[in-house]
Amino acid sequence: MVAMRSGSIALLSTTLPSCTSPANLTTLRSSAVARSAPVAAPAPPSFLRSFSVPLIGRKVNTSSSLHNSFNVTAPRATTRASVSSMASSFSPEKARDPPAVELPVPPVSKFKIGLCQLSVTADKERNIAHARLAIEEAAEKGAKLVLLPEIWNSPYSNDSFPVYAEDIDAGTDSSPSTAMMSEVARSLKITIVGGSIPERCGGKLYNTCCVFGTDGKLKAKHRKIHLFDINIPGKIVFEESKTLTAGETPTVVDTDVGRIGIGICYDIRFQELAMIYAARGAHLLCYPGAFNMTTGPLHWELLQRARHLYVATCSPARDAGSGYVAWGHSTLVGPFGEVLATTEHDETTIISEIDYSLLELRRTNLPLQKQRRGDLYTLVDVQRGSERSGLDEAVTEFYVQNDFVQMNVDGSLDGSEESQFEVGQSSGGQSSELAQGYQDSETDHGLRSSGRTHNLPSKLNDYILDGSIHYNLNRQEEALNVELLLIQDEEANCYNQAVKEKAWRLAMDDEMLAIERNKTWILVDRPLKCNPIGLKWVYKIKRDAAGKIVKYKARLVATGYVQQLGIDFEEVFAPVARIETIRLILAMSAKMGWNVYHMDVKAAFLHGDLKECVYVKQPEGYERKGEEFKVYKLVKALYGLRQAPRAWNLKLDGVLKGLGFIRCQNEKAVYRMTRGNSLLLVCVYVDDLLVVGSDEIEVERFKDNMKTRFEMTDLGMLCYYLGIEVVQNKEGIFIKQSTYANKVVELAGLAECNDVKIPMEPGLKLHKDEGGQDVDSAFYRQLVGSLRYLTQTRPDISFAVGYVSHFMQQPKDVHLKAVKHLIRYIRGTVHYGIPYRRLKGGGLIGYSDSNHVADSEDGKSTSGNLFYFNGSLVSWVSQKQQTVALSSCEAEFMAATAAACQGIWLHGLLQEVTGKVQDVAMVYVDNKSALALMRNPVFHGRSKHINTRYHFIRECVEQDKIKVDFICGDLQKADVLTKALPRVRFVEMRNLIGMEEFLKLAWN
Repeated sequence: MVAMRSGSIALLSTTLPSCTSPANLTTLRSSAVARSAPVAAPAPPSFLRSFSVPLIGRKVNTSSSLHNSFNVTAPRATTRASVSSMASSFSPEKARDPPAVELPVPPVSKFKIGLCQLSVTADKERNIAHARLAIEEAAEKGAKLVLLPEIWNSPYSNDSFPVYAEDIDAGTDSSPSTAMMSEVARSLKITIVGGSIPERCGGKLYNTCCVFGTDGKLKAKHRKIHLFDINIPGKIVFEESKTLTAGETPTVVDTDVGRIGIGICYDIRFQELAMIYAARGAHLLCYPGAFNMTTGPLHWELLQRARHLYVATCSPARDAGSGYVAWGHSTLVGPFGEVLATTEHDETTIISEIDYSLLELRRTNLPLQKQRRGDLYTLVDVQRGSERSGLDEAVTEFYVQNDFVQMNVDGSLDGSEESQFEVGQSSGGQSSELAQGYQDSETDHGLRSSGRTHNLPSKLNDYILDGSIHYNLNRQEEALNVELLLIQDEEANCYNQAVKEKAWRLAMDDEMLAIERNKTWILVDRPLKCNPIGLKWVYKIKRDAAGKIVKYKARLVATGYVQQLGIDFEEVFAPVARIETIRLILAMSAKMGWNVYHMDVKAAFLHGDLKECVYVKQPEGYERKGEEFKVYKLVKALYGLRQAPRAWNLKLDGVLKGLGFIRCQNEKAVYRMTRGNSLLLVCVYVDDLLVVGSDEIEVERFKDNMKTRFEMTDLGMLCYYLGIEVVQNKEGIFIKQSTYANKVVELAGLAECNDVKIPMEPGLKLHKDEGGQDVDSAFYRQLVGSLRYLTQTRPDISFAVGYVSHFMQQPKDVHLKAVKHLIRYIRGTVHYGIPYRRLKGGGLIGYSDSNHVADSEDGKSTSGNLFYFNGSLVSWVSQKQQTVALSSCEAEFMAATAAACQGIWLHGLLQEVTGKVQDVAMVYVDNKSALALMRNPVFHGRSKHINTRYHFIRECVEQDKIKVDFICGDLQKADVLTKALPRVRFVEMRNLIGMEEFLKLAWN
């Protein structure tokens, strides 16, 4: 258990071992520590990693200077024989209870605080500017203290932390976020508790909160102490420790509005930390945090109301489309636990008043500090010293089994059994000022391995320990071996991890050789007022369709988020081929009996020519000796630059046009070239080229031409593209996603489940406000997102996937049940896909259908359309309509308009790629009233309210841009895209639209 000091916050923490009672406790005194001796306090986190004995500290004073290393002796254990003798020596009145820090008089009695609940995007520059506006708004409303949310300049994900991290200690050039806060705090004369941002320091990443005073100076820096690591199979997986390093020190800071204790998000769960802040005299606790949609509704407010101090929390605004959805509900709580101000989940700024007189009232009415039981529990409060510390001594008390053992900082214990460990200050440690007996910044201490093997002394074999003392056996070597095992066949997260693996080292060497060979940059002196862009290594394992490792790829990526529009980049758009385009080219190739080939451009972005003047830092691990302070001036683009995709696309566009290709107007990523009677097509998706032609000689000539201009990888006939498996033989072409489908099944944990025959039960009606248990929204979105990509080759699941996509913001168990039902259907149909046969005849034919009032919540209908070329399915869409239809006729009319738009585009693209006039698309509709409305302006009274844009189809029919005709409902192929069908009807429709199982094909 843990006692509370002045301004204490919670009641209980750690239970004593079951064998412990007051009668079994004794107090051992140690000799005083000389005030003049240069000493340092051992860091509990490092010490705890050496021992599994529970340790509880009492009082720590820190000397005025530090040693780089010192010896710590192991606490004395208790023998069985000594337990009974201790009972007679204990008396409760002798139990020591170190005094708490008196609550300091705050510089103000009242002030206003602003909580800025901000929306966060992937655009860092926008996030910083947005935060500035919010701070200024709060200041205009009278706020003297402004609190920002956790991770406000970056998306909240392990992938984003390394990319958006800033070197705070390096100054404003390397930390635009802190530069903004410093400037605003100084200009507005306010105190800013800057939420948190990802920090890079000494090769590590931290989640860091910076506090700026009214003079704009950095007063304190708090690193998140408790990292959020959770792994619940089938529910939520989020492990910050994979990327971030935990902080080592509580942080209390004196400001112009009082003494503030800082925590970040998960820190709020640990009342011991809040108790330490109260013991150090804090008036206010600030917790920038982003609780998730599961724990937020249950715990967020309760944790704040249990602290008996002013507690301010600030969350990011909720974004249902982000990878991590925050609960929101930024709140200010008073010392009696009353909610003074709060909000919902949208972006806003809260202004409320803090009245410190209520603190003294709470101390009088709830005298918790007078009711402590120092004979039963005490408070751990380790304060680490620095050279500028105003504290003179360092004394730590540890509780071991049945003894209170006082340990001096020189490691001596009166009469103890000594086993020495070497402890040192880590290279990443920092010293900072202490004021009023508290520390306002962190000093990291780490355990330094001596390389020796430490064995438990034999004299301790007869001692009872609560757990065993764990001696670290050659820690560095052991840790290295474990880490290497973990990264086998896994993608490295950072350079320090990758450099230990030979495959990644070779991959990085290949990347650097490609950059040098391509003459991408020039090493130059750093120009004045130049802020070079940082570089980061990104690691990717490339696998084939069977999941086997094909290549270890290391990519050097620029941190392009720091670029400024109009200064170091302009346009960024670069076209890529649509999936419908790829399927249309495959269908056309199958019809003509052409082979489809696949080529990849190595390091494609490095070929793009830059127009802007851009400087980058030297890459980690490849700095030039003696020239470390120089920078690279880019001649060509690098991955990560905003303009890199466009620069590469312009380069490729120029090369292809130089070879005689013409760019299609309907699809800017498709190029066409004719020579005599031969036709050659190239379809571009970033650095992947699909090549198809009527003449194999022309195809080979094109490949050779490309190899002379770029370093190319000829992958032969297309077999795997963007996660789609492609099978080509003399019968035709078949596309499927079997490997990907199996991964989705495994992700859902349903690999051993029974199959179902339909993706969704007919008549199933789900609602956003369903009752039942909440489920992890991140896991739900992950499943649905995976299913959406699977629809690239699976039209049979399009409606079901679209339907469950409506509930991603706050899913319930019934929604997850529907998703798992869909995945069980996929498990039994993983080999289904789309065949493109070598048939002759059959132009562009479409089917359009709708389901009137498919959504009972908003009354909107669902549209569906499919298009075939040469009898093969090339395009399909299942989508909720944007407006409410008053009748089935109106719903069919709007659905047909959407189909007409798609049909006209496909017709234009088909004419461009073939170079021949094609018949216009025919669209079949199963509603005669809708057909009449398309052909003539009949039913004026029932159609005059329809949005003008939907009357586009009437004009298309009049001008013969598209044809429409009636088809009976039984043959309406688009029916499968608008509703959940019964089993027999669903199987009929699946066969009717042309889906087949690859394993059952005669030409497999």
